[in-house]
Amino acid sequence: GEYTKAIQHLERAADLRRTYLGWDRPATLALMHSLAEAYAKARRTAEAIALFQKVRDGQTALLGPNDPRTLNTIQSLALAYYNAGRSPDAIPLLEKVRDSQMADPKFGPDHPATLNTLHSLALAYRGTGRVAEAIPLLEKVRASLVRKYGSDDPLTLIVLHDLAGCYRAVGRTAEAIRLFEMVRDARVAKFGPDHPSTLVTLNNLAGTYREAGRMAEAVALLEKLRDDKVAKLGPDHPSTLITLHNLATAYREAGRIDEAIALWEQILPKARRVLAVGHPNMIQYAAGLALALEQAGRFDRALEVTADLLAAQRKQLPSGDVRLARGLHLHGTMLARAGKSAEAEPVLRECLTIREKKDPDAWTTFDTKSELGSSLLRQKKYAEAEPLLLEAYEGMKARQMQIPPAGKKRLPETADRLIELYEAIGRTDDAAKWRAARAAYDSKGAPARPDD
Repeated sequence: GEYTKAIQHLERAADLRRTYLGWDRPATLALMHSLAEAYAKARRTAEAIALFQKVRDGQTALLGPNDPRTLNTIQSLALAYYNAGRSPDAIPLLEKVRDSQMADPKFGPDHPATLNTLHSLALAYRGTGRVAEAIPLLEKVRASLVRKYGSDDPLTLIVLHDLAGCYRAVGRTAEAIRLFEMVRDARVAKFGPDHPSTLVTLNNLAGTYREAGRMAEAVALLEKLRDDKVAKLGPDHPSTLITLHNLATAYREAGRIDEAIALWEQILPKARRVLAVGHPNMIQYAAGLALALEQAGRFDRALEVTADLLAAQRKQLPSGDVRLARGLHLHGTMLARAGKSAEAEPVLRECLTIREKKDPDAWTTFDTKSELGSSLLRQKKYAEAEPLLLEAYEGMKARQMQIPPAGKKRLPETADRLIELYEAIGRTDDAAKWRAARAAYDSKGAPARPDD
């Protein structure tokens, strides 16, 4: 976990090999691959991607596109794309590697390299919201690794950790906690309590405690993690920022709004220095701060935060980029919540245009339809709002497995909007129908228990 020291040695070794052997030698390319891996571990993602691309091109020319070393580099490049928030770019690379390995008799479905590819592909699927496809892949890889190496092998622990994250994403919270605690215990025993891998697991365990309502445990663990990560990785490391964001979220949910806002106000400027404006975490941090400011009644500052993010994205991202859609959705939603529905409408329409073209089957596309329908409803544009809200509800209902726990409430909220719409236009039978549909969910969007 001492990535800075590792990089110093690898960069010196790389200079020596390039000088005395040249670039076009397998040994030089192998070392450059190791250096790129170290960059990736240190979250120097742009450098990792550039070097992986160079190694891939060199290995393809020297060894061939289907050589195991070339395929390994392609897989590492795809994983770097994933860590940069570019999961759509990672998926075709990984599917190509998977197909090559499955067709090669030297590999096959249970070869360690194939399992590694399936694991990476599952992560990329999860990164694009295809969690239902990621889970069976991870369960297959877990079963193979447990048979081969045991349940506490470092490779097995990585897969168990990611499987727990997928369980968490689809609301299987008890299973996620059980796996995270298992991985925590094994990593503490093998690597120690302050190893980066241990800290990542503790961070995710704390987040799952929070989602399970175990708030005191979550806050205590996150506060300790904050101190450990600042000491181990530094205050501006992307992993530290994730923990600070999770701690701010726990403060907000515990009613400690001022502390949450203060923490997010620290996070955002740091994130701007180390993350690209289109990175999913930038959206999460801005959204967290904006929602906390909204909860405190500070709509002007909330709109300033979302407008600033969107303006930065417009400068750096193409007009039809899916990452821009996230910023448009956030700003449009905040405008609507501030009572500025007419201003929200064109922003949300732009977002929906991008998502219908780039992600037509994603649950977030239907979520945008719900927000746009709501902004039209507030403007009394009932005829335009109705089809959008109906499509939004049916689309999200059909994709419930894609929706993370924090987004589950979007289904009942859309039903509430349909009730409001039909009451406003005097269609009482339709309003009654949607009240019945709404009663099937609790306030968080989960199916209501019989006694609710």
